[in-house]
Amino acid sequence: MKVSEITVEFLRENYIHCDDNASNNSMITMALAGAKKFCSSMCNLSETELDDYEDMTLAVCALVADLYDIRQYTVDGNVTINPTTANILGRYDRNLL
Repeated sequence: MKVSEITVEFLRENYIHCDDNASNNSMITMALAGAKKFCSSMCNLSETELDDYEDMTLAVCALVADLYDIRQYTVDGNVTINPTTANILGRYDRNLL
């Protein structure tokens, strides 16, 4: 599966297992857009270039799950990225000198 093929329905039914209602769909839609943007900016890739890497789909799905699960305005303590997601993003990072 490519990043561009990830849908709200796929995430809701197969990944984050949440109730089927409009407010959840809106949150998942926002989280998906944010996760794609985060991955593309972290790696200095366009969103279409994310499709070139099969494991990037896992990173996007993991980020969506984190964004969906942790919906708060402030965060106490250190914020860390999932190590698997960080490893995937680091593999394709074009921001290195």
